Amino acid sequence: MHHSSRSSSWHGIISSPPFHFLQLQGRYSAEERRERIERYRSKRSHRNFGKRITYACRKRLADERARVKGRFVSSSGGNDNI
Repeated sequence: MHHSSRSSSWHGIISSPPFHFLQLQGRYSAEERRERIERYRSKRSHRNFGKRITYACRKRLADERARVKGRFVSSSGGNDNI
């Protein structure tokens, strides 16, 4: 019984939100939020997860090195039985 009287007292405190709360959802207005979400989606659709060569000089050196089954090997004749 005591608990129910406490919950009924909370009913008077919780009322409709103030007018400015209805216009702002968090930090941005509805229009600003829509624009930011649209910008995020546009950038997300253009993401590139492909390989990107950072240092052309390193790629050139790697392309010139000797390989066996895709792995680098020393050009000396020491280990030809791979």
